[in-house]
Amino acid sequence: MIPRRATKSINLLGRRGEAESLAEKIFETDTSKGAFTLGLTAPWGAGKTSFMLVMRAYLTKKPSQEVIVMSFNPWMYRKAPNLTQVFFEELSRTLAAYNSDLASAFVRYVRSLLAQESNAWLQLAARLLPQESNEKSITEQYESLSQEICRLGRKIFIFIDDVDRLEREELVELFALVRNSSSFPCMSYILAYDKEYVASQLKGCFDQHTHRYMEKILQEEYALAQITPEQLEQALNREIKRIGYGDLWMTLKDSRIQFSLHLPTIRAVKRI
Repeated sequence: MIPRRATKSINLLGRRGEAESLAEKIFETDTSKGAFTLGLTAPWGAGKTSFMLVMRAYLTKKPSQEVIVMSFNPWMYRKAPNLTQVFFEELSRTLAAYNSDLASAFVRYVRSLLAQESNAWLQLAARLLPQESNEKSITEQYESLSQEICRLGRKIFIFIDDVDRLEREELVELFALVRNSSSFPCMSYILAYDKEYVASQLKGCFDQHTHRYMEKILQEEYALAQITPEQLEQALNREIKRIGYGDLWMTLKDSRIQFSLHLPTIRAVKRI
């Protein structure tokens, strides 16, 4: 079920069909050899979250034996010492309902990844996790995980929202964890962010190679069309009528107010 706030935004902009069409295209994408990664880009307040929620709702309507849908909001875990570990724990919990052995294998996999990190704190986190004898190498674990994912017979869709609320180091870690799991089959990542903000944050790490770095992580980008002044005006008109003040609209129109100067985003229209 789509949250009411998402339905309102999508209805105001008339984007439901576009969101569902994109979700279907991602569903049809061949991920048998590796994950598909998509960046959903638009400025702050332009409806990325609502668009993503409609995509997610569309996919969850598919037969349960075909899909697994997971949502992850890294901004909610900003205070966590290790975003990578949190992500894989969430993925493990999501998969546990379908295959408990696969879920446990992902926990072991992230421990191995963390053990190889150069960051001393991440190494410490890895050592604090429970150890097992005869631990497989990362390559062996990857091969085993890939086989188990294929045996599920389902496509896994992971929606990551609010990427543009993260700071530089958090962004680097998020992109790294996507990179470290993007070679797994039957998975699709959809990340929502303001491209200009993310690029500005990463520039401090990668300088002129920032966009090339992002292209290595994200196979495709889907830029939401810029909201036009006409769309904002129509959205305001609908909202005024919805709350029972339709007569006020002509007064506002006659005032010759440039609505887009005062209400630059769909979020601003809903707030007013």
